[in-house]
Amino acid sequence: MTGHWSLVTGNQEVRRENLEVSLNAYFSLFSLLVS
Repeated sequence: MTGHWSLVTGNQEVRRENLEVSLNAYFSLFSLLVS
């Protein structure tokens, strides 16, 4: 049971990291379009 819980929290951490990377990429594209 604890293994399943750690797997769920691990997936949440990975998802959060992917979201941050996506936001950084979108912000870079937006900066290029504005400039």
